[in-house]
Amino acid sequence: MPKGYTPQIWLIMRLTTVMLIATFMQVYAVGFAQKISMSQSNAPLKKVLKELRSQSGYNFVYTDDLLRMAKPVDIKVNDAEFEDVLKEIFSKQPLTYSINKNTISVKEKENIFLEGVIGELKDIVISGQIKDAKGETLPGVSIKLKGTTIGATTD
Repeated sequence: MPKGYTPQIWLIMRLTTVMLIATFMQVYAVGFAQKISMSQSNAPLKKVLKELRSQSGYNFVYTDDLLRMAKPVDIKVNDAEFEDVLKEIFSKQPLTYSINKNTISVKEKENIFLEGVIGELKDIVISGQIKDAKGETLPGVSIKLKGTTIGATTD
């Protein structure tokens, strides 16, 4: 205990600190536990994001070119969690999102060309030789389909 403080003052300071921390944690949790109600059918993604912004207070960052890639949205939720609504909206989109504080960045999904094709690619046999700059074959080279865990090693 620091000099000059009585045990009662020290106890009051510690209890005050604990109560402040508990209060701030509650406020933080309430901010992320927002409930969203929305019903949209065949609506443009831009319209849905504007509605989400008005209900949640989150800001969305995107370009119009990016939203041209988006598919129309069908969603009907009542008192749903904000994150669950986002997941449902973006589940069938060629876009994804990331959250940073109260800003949500919309971006293109990586490796979108592989969606729905991976199962078909597993049955394809690819053969050939891997050569170095001198034209000599290289054994033991690992080959991996970009963006996946599918791969093989040459013999």
